[in-house]
Amino acid sequence: MSQTDSIMLAVPVNERDHVTGPANAPLTVVNYGDYQCPGCQKTHRSTEKLARELLDRVRLVHRHFPLVKSHPRALRAAEAAEAAAAQGKFWEMHRLLYLHPDKLGDRDLHRYGNEEFYFSLNHGITGTAKLVAFINVFRVEPANQQRLVDLLARVTVESVRHAPGFVSATLLRSFDGAKVTMYAQWRTIEDYQTMRNNPASRGCLQQALAIARFEPGMYEIVESYLPNDNGT
Repeated sequence: MSQTDSIMLAVPVNERDHVTGPANAPLTVVNYGDYQCPGCQKTHRSTEKLARELLDRVRLVHRHFPLVKSHPRALRAAEAAEAAAAQGKFWEMHRLLYLHPDKLGDRDLHRYGNEEFYFSLNHGITGTAKLVAFINVFRVEPANQQRLVDLLARVTVESVRHAPGFVSATLLRSFDGAKVTMYAQWRTIEDYQTMRNNPASRGCLQQALAIARFEPGMYEIVESYLPNDNGT
């Protein structure tokens, strides 16, 4: 097949499909998937890598194809993904299910759908975006630790969490009083930089630097893990 050839789908991409990426992308990839299938899990990882590399040049489409005789939990997992889709969170659940193909019992699916924490890991993240985490450590004198906590909490509540691209943030303080750490997740690096350029955020950082030493860190989230059923 040449580079200019294409495959015509028996059922064209339509409003019933789960689609992410620009409608006018020159490349459309349609996956027929089974959440309990090891091969499908590998294809999912490869497809997401492709989408990250090609960015706005590819459109991803997912269609359910549970092989119920071989994978008895696949249909229930697909139903859970559709339930998430009804809440506008298909891709979040889709990625979570492929991340844990060995944990598709009713208890697991119920937990994924009802505990906000699991969606907060990926909220607003589509299959074509990298989830970016910022772990910013502030070293501070113990006498100023609570002052710094209050400062960071205030700007997060009043400004940061309302910024486009914000996913979640967790504020931590060390028991020895010497450090305060902000763990935050953003859709893109650009979203984070836009927030940092906001006058309210910039002013907060200046105040923080007056009493603490700032050690920023930027990371790409590679995997997220859930507890085993036995709690270990």
